[in-house]
Amino acid sequence: MRKLIDITSVLCAIIAIVSLIMGVRVLTGHGYFMGLAIFSMAKQGTMLGFIGNILGIAVTCGGFGAMGFYGLTSYRSSSSRKNAFIWGLVMSAICLLSLVCSIFARSFNFGDILLLALPLLYTFGIFKSA
Repeated sequence: MRKLIDITSVLCAIIAIVSLIMGVRVLTGHGYFMGLAIFSMAKQGTMLGFIGNILGIAVTCGGFGAMGFYGLTSYRSSSSRKNAFIWGLVMSAICLLSLVCSIFARSFNFGDILLLALPLLYTFGIFKSA
């Protein structure tokens, strides 16, 4: 289980970094990223869409970044393992909500499934390692 946690933690950290880079591109008017459905609010061009994008970037970078950090340090202390499990559950719920929103908005793609599978695998690995 240690390898699963390490691999998913590194992937979560990569997603956090890529989301930050691509999120800034979205805010400046360049292409869209296959990410959480909250990023699609910029298509309307409203101030609420802009605020939604900032919140989406913060949630994605913060959540996946925390998963990466706590996952890599989870074997050192039980408090890190507990935080890793909590962040895994939170991001799994957010990604599931994003998947449902993208299905109803008819903007579903394969990336939505990958973004849901990663926190689920991460949480499963943390749960089994306890």
